Amino acid sequence: MTKLHLFILASEVISICLLLRLWSKPDYLVFKILISVVTVVPFVGPVLYFFATDKTMPQSTELQNRGPRGDYTHKQISLDAASKNTANKGKFANDGT
Repeated sequence: MTKLHLFILASEVISICLLLRLWSKPDYLVFKILISVVTVVPFVGPVLYFFATDKTMPQSTELQNRGPRGDYTHKQISLDAASKNTANKGKFANDGT
C-alpha cells in the first residue's frame, strides 16, 4: 500500500466514527443523509462534517448588534468623546492654572 492509500484509509476510519456519532443523535433524517454523503469524501469530508454540524450557541442578546444601523459605533464614539473630555479636564486641573 502506498502512503496515499494509508491516508485515504485513515480518513475513512475517521469518517466512519463521525457517521456513527451523527446517526446516534436525534436530528432530522434528511440532515443525516446529506451530512453522511459529505462526510464520506476522503480528506475533506471529515473537515466539512465539523462545519456542517457546528452546534455553537448564539451570543446573548446583549452582545448582538441588533439596533439600527450605526447604533453600536454611535455608542463607541460617544464613549470615546466622553473619555477624552474627562482626560482633558484632569490634565487642566493638574496644570496649576
